[in-house]
Amino acid sequence: MAIITAARYNSLQATVENVMGNGAGQFGYGQTLASSQVAADTTIDSGHMSTLYTDLINARVHQVGSVPNSVATVSAGDVIEEDATDTGTARGILQYEDLATLIETNKALIYTADTSQSTITANKTNSSSTTSWNGVRDHIVTVTFATADARRHFFNAGGEIRFTADLDPAASNGKNNDWNSLLANMGTVTFTSNNCPSLGSSPGTSFNIGNFDMTASDQLIFQKDGSGVYAENDYNIKAKELNSTTIQFTIQFRDDDIGDDTNNDGAINPIDESVTGTLQSVVGERLPTGSRVSLTSPTFNTTNTL
Repeated sequence: MAIITAARYNSLQATVENVMGNGAGQFGYGQTLASSQVAADTTIDSGHMSTLYTDLINARVHQVGSVPNSVATVSAGDVIEEDATDTGTARGILQYEDLATLIETNKALIYTADTSQSTITANKTNSSSTTSWNGVRDHIVTVTFATADARRHFFNAGGEIRFTADLDPAASNGKNNDWNSLLANMGTVTFTSNNCPSLGSSPGTSFNIGNFDMTASDQLIFQKDGSGVYAENDYNIKAKELNSTTIQFTIQFRDDDIGDDTNNDGAINPIDESVTGTLQSVVGERLPTGSRVSLTSPTFNTTNTL
């Protein structure tokens, strides 16, 4: 039987609370814990271990989607061992400490194979245009959190700001078709705590910039280029923080191609076609939800339309 001191229990509980509770910086899911610190002269009993078990399991299920079998809850009358490896009871304090360390190491994980730990809302705000264009079209969006801590918690718990776009061409031609392919193959772009990758069959370039890298000036966080004679064209996203609670995203459709001999007639004057059809930019989110970790959605606003 293990003698668990208050100091040892508090150290273990503090590790879990740093991940599940308010935390600081890139720690903290913003949840209310079942366990808490105890006084120095407290005798640790099954009640303390049971609440700690609840917090450990909630964190780990949020991360991996299933209850680990390395630890078991402790009830009145159960023996808490130092190391339960040999007995197989999973009630060893060492196993609890190992799981707490694993949760801390994997703090940025969120289980995404189903909807048990998060909810994707594809369209929180959008803009579309049917006007023919070339040059640059901007869709500007602000995402505002209730507090600076709420913003941290959202990204720490695996929240994402998600971007998609498409062009439904009015006619089939080289430039329209290239824009259509560029946006379709790009897939969904996901702005996370420290990165902004895309999930498509032909992903663009992420510049490894996420929420915790924001400054007061725009930074290019993602770019997807056109192909062939339209390689100058690109879709890009820039981001900056307006204040501690608000991030501004500028989603740009840059038709920088100045024209080519697209009809191969050898003419010296290049043809700079306009893009025609319905252009759409959509911004959504992955929100941590469920019975283990649950957060409130930020507010999405379009401040400049296409």
